[in-house]
Amino acid sequence: MGVYIRNSLWILTDKLLILGGGLLVYVVVSNFLGPVNFGKIAFGVALATLPITISQWGANHVISNMAIIKRSAAIKYIRSTERFRSLIFLIVTLFIFIVLILTDKYKEDAGLILLVLVAHFHSGIDISQYYFNSRLESKVNAISSFISKFLSMSMRLLFVYFGANVIYFFLPYLVNNYVSYKLRITKLPKSKLNSKRYNKAYFTMGKGFVLTAFFTIIYSKVNEILLVRFFDYSYLAIFNVSLTLAFAWSFIPTAFGTSYITKAIDLKPISSRVFSFAFVNVLMVIISIPILLFIYFYSTDIVTFLFEKDYYKAAEILPVLSVSCLFSSLGVINNRIIGSFKGGSKYLYRKVIFCSVFSLILGYFMIGRYGLFGASYALFLTELLSLTLGNYFFKSGLILTIHLQFASPSFWRTFKREGLSHF
Repeated sequence: MGVYIRNSLWILTDKLLILGGGLLVYVVVSNFLGPVNFGKIAFGVALATLPITISQWGANHVISNMAIIKRSAAIKYIRSTERFRSLIFLIVTLFIFIVLILTDKYKEDAGLILLVLVAHFHSGIDISQYYFNSRLESKVNAISSFISKFLSMSMRLLFVYFGANVIYFFLPYLVNNYVSYKLRITKLPKSKLNSKRYNKAYFTMGKGFVLTAFFTIIYSKVNEILLVRFFDYSYLAIFNVSLTLAFAWSFIPTAFGTSYITKAIDLKPISSRVFSFAFVNVLMVIISIPILLFIYFYSTDIVTFLFEKDYYKAAEILPVLSVSCLFSSLGVINNRIIGSFKGGSKYLYRKVIFCSVFSLILGYFMIGRYGLFGASYALFLTELLSLTLGNYFFKSGLILTIHLQFASPSFWRTFKREGLSHF
């Protein structure tokens, strides 16, 4: 049990740096730039998730699961496929830039947005982070994040202090992503490269997961893109502020879920795995409830304390986005569960296509009519659908069986008796 707690604590340490220092700097920068300019940067970051996700090619599932089963193979895939993944990132980025300069609404800001996209290059090719988390070596990720975040946050504060133009605010992303990538990749054991062999195999293994991740972007980022489409950058900035606050604490349940799901996946009898999967889900919910209650009662105080008047509307949508955060965190873990079974990638692909179409239609209708509230509830409903009904048709209702454990008295007796010692 100790190794799982230590790994969870290292993940928590990594994310606390972002919550503590990162959130403070985020507040300073957003207030300095104002909603319009900050919205432009946020739009670039939202678009950057596309080349990042496609270039990683399902690494969050492929490398995570492979690192558990066969460590040496995971290392070979990480190192041998780097050029392949780099090329993918650059091609997707170029495509986005062409679309921007051909669109009147974005043409004027296409240069700034391109810089933000390119600044995320090393984030796109950095898949060693999944290896270290799955090998319970999250200390490496935590230390690299600390150093890179410290440097990038210092740059942002210096830019604010000297009143720098918005064009320079892509640089902290570039420094952060490069430094964290370099520190992690140097800690990864050396391995003989065989690009041709591993590129082909990695392409085959990851194609189902990357398509899943691609469609995940649609239903997770479509709201941000549509807000700019229907309104302007300031609406995106307000939504982004609320979304950042709502998801700022997500690392807490996710850290425990990521660590303990690794042990649960390793169990052989299906009955033992079902119980352990349920255990992880319940643990994450219990950890989240006090935080959700605090946000519900003090959302206005949180926003008005941290941000300028232009951002005050963020408080109105903060509670519903916070619940969406819990659904999203649980969704990550439940997707890991599905992905660990044969046929999991194909099922996730079909599920995400459905959720993406649902999100796109719902978002287009709700955002066009209800603005920020429409974007918030569209995300809430999509995350809920993805976590529940979207998962319940896999393997004769496996995820439904896991979720029904919440209503089982015998499960709660065991949960109360064993606690974390269950692992």
